[in-house]
Amino acid sequence: MEADLSRHHQIDLCDRWRFDEHGRRRLTLRQIYVRLRDVPAHESAVAAVENGGAPPPSRTEVLLMQLIESWSGKDHPLRDQLPKHDPEADPERQKARAQAKRRARERQRQIEAGEIT
Repeated sequence: MEADLSRHHQIDLCDRWRFDEHGRRRLTLRQIYVRLRDVPAHESAVAAVENGGAPPPSRTEVLLMQLIESWSGKDHPLRDQLPKHDPEADPERQKARAQAKRRARERQRQIEAGEIT
């Protein structure tokens, strides 16, 4: 994650724990999320780690692979390097995401009710 932030956005992850002259964090979790979401998967160090150390293929590479397979009638030699599963389909990930959404809704309710700022 630190490598992706530094390489693509010239951001120091340590700024997450630094504060500006007004006492606000120099780097928020939202800013980290937005910037990491912007990094192309085939250039992402995080995606490479989740893909067994190899960067996942780009959409163009996958489409070219499918085109070659359709012409040749055989599997492309690199077919087995594609991710085997969709991380979004993982039940644990779905459960964690649902819990995070519930927490976010509760926090937003508390903010709107004036219970927290």
